[in-house]
Amino acid sequence: MVAAPPAVDRIDEPTWNFLIALLQRIQTGDPIAVGRLLGLSATRLPNAQRLLIDEYLHQLLQSLVRRRFGQRPTPGELTQVADETLSSLQRIVPEATREAAANALLAEFDYPAQGKRLNILAVAPHVVLVLSGSLSSIDELRLDLDAWLSANAGALRARMPNEPRRRKPSREAVRVGGFKDHVWRRMCSVAVAANEGDIVTGAAAMNELARDVQPEDILRMKLYTWWLLSQAIKQRLNAETPSAEQVDELAVQIRPAVTRLAQVDATTLGRTLKMALNLIEPDATTGRRPALDGPFVVIGSVALGCILEDAETWLRHSYTALKVWHARLTRPRSPEQ
Repeated sequence: MVAAPPAVDRIDEPTWNFLIALLQRIQTGDPIAVGRLLGLSATRLPNAQRLLIDEYLHQLLQSLVRRRFGQRPTPGELTQVADETLSSLQRIVPEATREAAANALLAEFDYPAQGKRLNILAVAPHVVLVLSGSLSSIDELRLDLDAWLSANAGALRARMPNEPRRRKPSREAVRVGGFKDHVWRRMCSVAVAANEGDIVTGAAAMNELARDVQPEDILRMKLYTWWLLSQAIKQRLNAETPSAEQVDELAVQIRPAVTRLAQVDATTLGRTLKMALNLIEPDATTGRRPALDGPFVVIGSVALGCILEDAETWLRHSYTALKVWHARLTRPRSPEQ
C-alpha cells in the first residue's frame, strides 16, 4: 500500500511536526539527538516529505529575515544574522565558521559569496530559532507559510517525486551502465561531511542521495562504496589483506565518529567493513556471501569518511582509479571470455 502524498497547497501537519521536533533538538544543543533525527529523515521519510522540510526551512528563514530587515536585506545585515546565529550553530557543527555561515545566507538571498560556504539547510534551523526567539513564536509564522504554499502549490506539485511510478530498469541495463559523476558527487558529500564531523551537512547530503538516486543507480552506489571502502581500509591498516581481527579493531576505533551521522552498533559496523573486503564467510546453504544492500551504502559512505585523514583530497585522487576499475568491471564480455 502506497502512503498518501503530503499536502502541498497548505501546511502538511506530519512534515511540520517533524520540523518542530528537529528545532526542539537543536535548541537543546545536543548534536547526538540532532544526528539521530536527521538520520531518520535521511533513511525513513518519503522523498516528498524531505523536499517539503527543505522548502519549509527556506521559507521560514526568508520570512524571519525580511520581517526584521525588510524585503531586501543587505550583505551587512545578513552577516549580522550569521554572527547572532554562530554560537547556536557551533554547538551542533563545531567546525562552522562565521564566514561559511555568512556566505550561506548571502547565497540564499542571491548575493555573490566567495570562500567556503555551509549548506543553507545546516544554517537555516539556527536562524529560525534565534530570530524567532522561541519555538512558540514559530507558530505565528504558519500563516505566512500557508500563504506561500497556496500561491506556489502548482510549482511544488510539479517537483514532487513520483516514486511509485518509477520504472524499474532491466537487469542488463543496470549491470552494463557507465560511470555517473552525479552519483559519485553525492557519495563524496556524505563521506566528506562525516570526515569533518558535520552532522547537519552530512544528513542533508544523505537526504539528497536518497532523494535523487534512480533505480538504475543503486548498483553503481554499491559498487563505488565497495571499492572505495576496501581501498581506504587497506590504506589505513597498511595491509593488502587485513585480517578480520584488524577490521574489528578498526570498527571500534571509528565507531564514535560514525555514530554522529549513522546509528550503528559495533557488530554491524564491523560486518560492513568486512563486506568491503570479502571477509564474510559464505552462507553454508547457498555458498554465497551476503549481498550488498542499502544500509551498506549508507554506513559504508559514512565509515569511509571516518577512516580517511583528509577525505576530500583522498577522494579527488581516487576518482580516476575508480573510473578505470568500474570500466573494467562493467565492460561487456564476448561469449568466449
